[in-house]
Amino acid sequence: KDAELNKKGETVEPGIRLARSAKLMIMAKNDVEKAASLATKFYSDDVHLQTNMKALAASVPSDGGFLIPEQYSEEVIPLLKNKAVFRSMGARPLPLQGGNLNIPRMLGGATSYYIGENQDTKASKSSFGNLRLSSKKLVTMVPISNDLIRSTSAEADRMIRDDMISSMALAEDYAAMYGKGTEYTPRGVFSTDGIEKKKLGAAPDSDNLGDFVGTLMSKNINWNNVGWIFNGRIWNKLYHLKTTTGAYLHREELNAGRFLGFPYKVTNQIQSTGTNLATDIFFGDFAE
Repeated sequence: KDAELNKKGETVEPGIRLARSAKLMIMAKNDVEKAASLATKFYSDDVHLQTNMKALAASVPSDGGFLIPEQYSEEVIPLLKNKAVFRSMGARPLPLQGGNLNIPRMLGGATSYYIGENQDTKASKSSFGNLRLSSKKLVTMVPISNDLIRSTSAEADRMIRDDMISSMALAEDYAAMYGKGTEYTPRGVFSTDGIEKKKLGAAPDSDNLGDFVGTLMSKNINWNNVGWIFNGRIWNKLYHLKTTTGAYLHREELNAGRFLGFPYKVTNQIQSTGTNLATDIFFGDFAE
């Protein structure tokens, strides 16, 4: 793992070995045995990288690609949590063993009521449904110059690592919001049946956005990770709202990272068009 020391006793940053393995595979033109040999040549002090590349060379090609050792995949996930808005808002990751997961869910429950003496009771029962999840594959392609490939500096490796993580985070986040739910893409919140959509009909303010909170209260949710997601233009509009006396309504709260009492995140992947701030605002319990 990246937390292990190299021969010099230095700690390797998370994700650095992922970037180095990508560089080695490019240099070797996807020849894993050659990549393992280059690891010994260019990163002689990093014995763990050499071990990982040798393990990669021992893997069996599948579907035109190569099996990546598990530790590389694990290093990407934690870093994405700090980059993607939906994850940082409290969206819960679920393990999909074999690529699928079935989650039973209650559609109806028992009923209770008062009756008079000697009256017959009416039977009630719970009803259930099923939510089936299927995994989707997210692939990242990073163009790298020849000079950058040949460089063995930690800064070069960081650049590649950060570019890959940023690209994956943005793709995952956009899919969480707007994914169409096709054979190869996830279904995002916007395209999910049963998600309530409200049209403001005016510029956002405390009143019409306050209606979002009231709507959510009517849904009997658990209120675990409730919050907002909007873009920079909406933030700017809310930041400059004033009372009739010229006092700013939300500046202190927004500076503290909250709006109407709930945390918020800003992402400009939510696009807006025109001068009337035509855009989307997400509000909900992201643990759901």
